[in-house]
Amino acid sequence: MKKATSERKVLNIRQIKHRLVQGYLAFLEGNLDAALSIYESLYNRFPNSQLVVNNLVLTLIKKGDMEKAKNILEEFLNKKRKVSRVSKTRLLSNLIILKYLIHLMLGNVEEAINYFNEKLSEEFYICSPDWEELPNLEFDLETFFRINDDELSKFQWSVTYSKHSEYILPLSENLRLLIYKIVKKRLAENGNDKNVTRHLKKILAIVALSLGKIKEAKLMAEALTEEDRDFYSLVVRGKIRYVINDLNGAYQDFLEALKMAENTNQRHIPLANLSVIFMRTGDYEKALELINEALRSKVDCYLCWYIRAMIYLRSEKWIEAEKAFKAILEWRKDDGRIWYGLGITYLARNKLLESIECFLKAMKLDPTRESSKLYLDLARAILEGRGDK
Repeated sequence: MKKATSERKVLNIRQIKHRLVQGYLAFLEGNLDAALSIYESLYNRFPNSQLVVNNLVLTLIKKGDMEKAKNILEEFLNKKRKVSRVSKTRLLSNLIILKYLIHLMLGNVEEAINYFNEKLSEEFYICSPDWEELPNLEFDLETFFRINDDELSKFQWSVTYSKHSEYILPLSENLRLLIYKIVKKRLAENGNDKNVTRHLKKILAIVALSLGKIKEAKLMAEALTEEDRDFYSLVVRGKIRYVINDLNGAYQDFLEALKMAENTNQRHIPLANLSVIFMRTGDYEKALELINEALRSKVDCYLCWYIRAMIYLRSEKWIEAEKAFKAILEWRKDDGRIWYGLGITYLARNKLLESIECFLKAMKLDPTRESSKLYLDLARAILEGRGDK
């Protein structure tokens, strides 16, 4: 009986995957009616699937049915909020950004801005500590472990030079392109409202940066700060300078923004960014001091907790790093970055089986991070070399 149930479950999963692929291909080919039909039938069966909801809402947006897209998305988000104490952190970022975009397209600009400030400011305004992946650790590995020279060279190259646009803005490239087009359109339509246009330009600058449109991003940020050196304009310009390796300029922008944010609920943003700068330069003590101050300002800043764990990892304080990553997993288990960081920590502590388990989970949750596979191969090679089967 159990075997038959298990076989039916596997068959259902295969059928669902097949239908999702059919819908995706129809969407890419511009056959939106076929895609909508497939995704609506899947949604009727699986209304709690984030992937199905995401694909259905995207199709409805493409067809111009904003009200229906809004209703489906809000029903899903409200349902998630009721069943989880930490639902805000568990929701996929792309579903949250889709709700923001729908507000924009429906003309609910003020509501969109308020929603953005509440839900999306971390992703847009805080620099990712992953932009420089492990600048020191790879040089210690040869003394840590015995490994083939060719494999080590490949590993070092990937870890040293791998930079992904998702580190600037943790959304898929297709979704970032959609944001870029919609925000540009809204910018043209709201040219007379200064507050709206400034908000949209800040969003557009970060999205343009993540799409490799660096000149456009820099010009927009410079224009914003010349027009009005407000808090978020400085943060946006600082993030752009951080990405293009102008760390002195980024430091000055974040420091000025911090002075503006005294006695406000925004202090954690420049503090986190300053912490990332000091971590990148190797001053881990100062980086830790700043991120702890950011957390005192906003204890539920998820990205701040992640930066703190990464500081311990980069400074090779393995026991503290292990505790920090495990603490985040108590909060959220669906972030591949956390499993990846914990995997490296286990690897450095010679806990090879535990590291392999973490890298496998990281690959499942974040298949775009190539170094997860390289670390996994490294851990397996070390294990096999010792004969610990």
